[in-house]
Amino acid sequence: MIKIHPPHQLIAPNAPELADVYRECEARGVPVMFHTGTSVFPRARNVFADPMPIDDVAVDFPNLKIILAHAGRPLYGETAFFLARRHPNLHLDISGIPPKSLPRYVPRVAALYAAVFLFNGIALPFFPVWLGAKGLDPALMGLTLAIPMFARVLSVPLAAREADRRDAVRAWIVLAAWGNVAGNVLVGLSSGGVVIMASYALASFIYTPLLPLTDAYTLKGLAERGRAFGPVRLWGSAAFVAGNFLGGFFADAIPAVDLIWPIVGSVVLIAIAASMLLPTGFGALFS
Repeated sequence: MIKIHPPHQLIAPNAPELADVYRECEARGVPVMFHTGTSVFPRARNVFADPMPIDDVAVDFPNLKIILAHAGRPLYGETAFFLARRHPNLHLDISGIPPKSLPRYVPRVAALYAAVFLFNGIALPFFPVWLGAKGLDPALMGLTLAIPMFARVLSVPLAAREADRRDAVRAWIVLAAWGNVAGNVLVGLSSGGVVIMASYALASFIYTPLLPLTDAYTLKGLAERGRAFGPVRLWGSAAFVAGNFLGGFFADAIPAVDLIWPIVGSVVLIAIAASMLLPTGFGALFS
């Protein structure tokens, strides 16, 4: 392996005078490693630390094995990740990334899925029981339970568009989660079929984008970390079953008219879990 250290050798990776080196390494199957990211050592010139010029090298020498040392840490992680996705012959070295930052992402998204499906496990069977205790007849109850299906048709495209346009998926997840807390508290304080339907419609409009946005956030983050989706999502399935049992316990322990408050409690757990999510992007590995 040959290592090139642009900040200390004071040469850009795509400098023409290095072409013969790359050509010979490509022919012999010798990997070339580039130091990427800033250096604090004396006489370093960090203008050469940006890995983007290596894009030229990867284009001109598609069979050259390229390694980006330190994956651009700390300023150029997104650039390094972009290059790794673009070029199949380019790989990232993660030495120098604080080890404690690598495993934090997965437990947090797993906790969010667990909270979301704990809520579903309690609400799906027992929210109708609460509606009945509040005096809604079967027809009005059916209309109320259908509200989230209609709300998602409007709210999910709007929220997804704004989250994507602003590159703020995590922020919209947090907003939806805490907005859902307020919406469900309002539902719990409501009386009368029409008022309950109106407050539930508001809560549903706020909440329904949360799971699609969580999926988008999770799939992106797991891809950046080379992790699988299945084991993370499994926590949601387990929590759903737990929610069924927990809801049954509450149904026996408290009056049906108070069943909304365990549901509100599970919604608060969603908001707390959402607030603990890490920022997206490869650069989040370096935080």
